[in-house]
Amino acid sequence: MLKKSGMVLLALAFMLNLSACFYLSSNVFTYLAVQVYLGAVTFVIAMGCIYYRKSFKKVWLPIILLSGLFSLLNVVVGVLTGHQVQGLAEQTSNADLLVSAVPMTSLFQMGQVLIVSFIEIALLSFIALILFNRIANFNLRNGQF
Repeated sequence: MLKKSGMVLLALAFMLNLSACFYLSSNVFTYLAVQVYLGAVTFVIAMGCIYYRKSFKKVWLPIILLSGLFSLLNVVVGVLTGHQVQGLAEQTSNADLLVSAVPMTSLFQMGQVLIVSFIEIALLSFIALILFNRIANFNLRNGQF
């Protein structure tokens, strides 16, 4: 049951990541919270659910590959929507708050974002896997969780 829930969460994470191509929130902070960070958090929780109670030696490669795919998709969406997000940031700015977004224009910037995104997603996925396995091995006095 938990694995099926993880698959649904994984699909939801990829849809949240792609959602910026089809619909952009009206506020840059809503965009960041829902369409960027919520997708990453959902992905990490999905990895914990899918590979729950599995040996680390068996799951490190799928987690690395899925994290790389998710990060690559994140960069592609960032390139496609960069100028729209920049306009959204300018629209959100007011006299009290200056918001700016810099679109990725060079291959070097895209590579930097890809590497950082991959490292953070992979590390958080491994942390979620460890936490889910710790919770699975936790026993109360009567032997049940």
